[in-house]
Amino acid sequence: ADAARRDDGDGNGVRVRAHNRAGSSTEHVMEMTFAPGVGPVRLETWALVDGVAAPQVRAVLRSFRRTGN
Repeated sequence: ADAARRDDGDGNGVRVRAHNRAGSSTEHVMEMTFAPGVGPVRLETWALVDGVAAPQVRAVLRSFRRTGN
């Protein structure tokens, strides 16, 4: 997996990407974005077939509420 800083305005997010070979010309890619104090805020997967991206899944955190202090 590759980890890279992501600039989400304040520069504090982290993006992690994992690659998985599925064949000689096919690769599955999963990317998760984490926000400090929140956790995962986005998950995306896609397949690369002969270098062309085919989106599979996209999930985005719609809301977040802190409880306690």
